[in-house]
Amino acid sequence: MYEQGTGGVTPGVSRRDFVRLAAGSALGAGSVLAPAIAYADEPASPKPAEPDPLYPYAVPVTVTEDELRRRKRVLVVVDYQVDFVDGGVFGTVEPALAIEDDLYALIKDYQDAGDIVVYTQDTHPADTYDATREATINPPHCIPGTEGWEIYGRCRELLTPERAIAVRKGTYGSKELPSILEALRSQGTAFESIEVAGVSTTCRVLHNAILLYTFFPEVPVIMDARTTASYTDDRTMEQLRVMEGWGFIVKW
Repeated sequence: MYEQGTGGVTPGVSRRDFVRLAAGSALGAGSVLAPAIAYADEPASPKPAEPDPLYPYAVPVTVTEDELRRRKRVLVVVDYQVDFVDGGVFGTVEPALAIEDDLYALIKDYQDAGDIVVYTQDTHPADTYDATREATINPPHCIPGTEGWEIYGRCRELLTPERAIAVRKGTYGSKELPSILEALRSQGTAFESIEVAGVSTTCRVLHNAILLYTFFPEVPVIMDARTTASYTDDRTMEQLRVMEGWGFIVKW
């Protein structure tokens, strides 16, 4: 033990405390820099491991034979609800109405093949909607328990919690959607592709497609012009051309 004195250091104060006292004196009492002093008698911090040079900048696409046997297609149907198609808050949206038969056939194809079908339902409880950001843009819509919240038309018989995975969301994109798919993958499911359909192409479909593209960069994300719609055909086609340029696979 050492002690600071007029002639140097004397027994009574540890080397660590002496350095701490000296640092405090030089830097001023309460200095935030003093605790950062490194002491010679303390073990050196371990050197951090070198990061993988590919992570997170590249995702190698490797598929084993086992994964090939376990691969499934994923279909995500976004917000094909009465309020957004026909007879709800937003009236009749002709392009959304026009995709009903093709969307029904697509859902049935996935279900008959034993692939994964997920559907989202925009959900805004009436007593909280006014406090949301979306309330500054759109009137109250997709209120649980109302007809406008329900899945539209023939697709309602296929998009049920018994036949598909239901995701309720309170904004355009669903942060739970990638988590659900990641949970399926962690349980052993390998994804062949992710296809996104529904309404509207320029808003809710767009938000969720980008989330999926970001979270699963090694999986092809597909859009089909026959099964997604915006408020006009021109807006739908324009958005799909943009998304094709971003790397989405678009079926024309």
